[in-house]
Amino acid sequence: MVGINVAANLKRIRKEIPESVTLVAVSKFHPVEVIQIAVEEGVTEFGENYVQEAAEKINRCRDLELSVHWHFIGGVQSNKIKNIAGHFDLVQSVDNLSHVKKISEVSLEKNLTQNILIQVNVGDEKTKSGVSFKDLVSFYENAKKERGVLVKGLMCLPPLYAEISAKRKYFQLMKKYFDELRLEVLSMGTSHDYLVAIDEGSNMVRIGTDIFGEREKR
Repeated sequence: MVGINVAANLKRIRKEIPESVTLVAVSKFHPVEVIQIAVEEGVTEFGENYVQEAAEKINRCRDLELSVHWHFIGGVQSNKIKNIAGHFDLVQSVDNLSHVKKISEVSLEKNLTQNILIQVNVGDEKTKSGVSFKDLVSFYENAKKERGVLVKGLMCLPPLYAEISAKRKYFQLMKKYFDELRLEVLSMGTSHDYLVAIDEGSNMVRIGTDIFGEREKR
């Protein structure tokens, strides 16, 4: 039954989003068997929040020879960076210059370049990570100096309970900075608001619940 639901959900979502928008399926707390169903339906990008959980899934999917790209979308912690850099195709949640430097150092040690996005705290929420709009340009200018990382774009998670009109304004501001900095990836929009985000210029959405259903509480 789960497989039928996932397949049906993906068919509906694909009808709603343009081909130019990358769909990242947020698979946190969902088993590899469910990821495999999504892969069979054509999904290639998956987002994970926790390093250890992701590592187990990455290894399982490799054993199953699934063609998958992994996105890290959880909070970056200094002591986990060695297990993040080089293990994910894109780290979407970078908001600290010391983390940028550490990711760069680890990446250079591994002889690779780590793709990253800068997470923006669009609502200036004290409980949420992210760079403020006022600091964004200087953060980007400093981050792009690091040889072991490539800043591909911006990511945001607007206040969960904000009105759609407020979210639209946040997304518009994100698009403004995205255009000014001439970046490639604008990751905004989740199950709550992805259609509005796309309407305002998002080219990458992160969808979990609308694909896989509610997660088990842990």
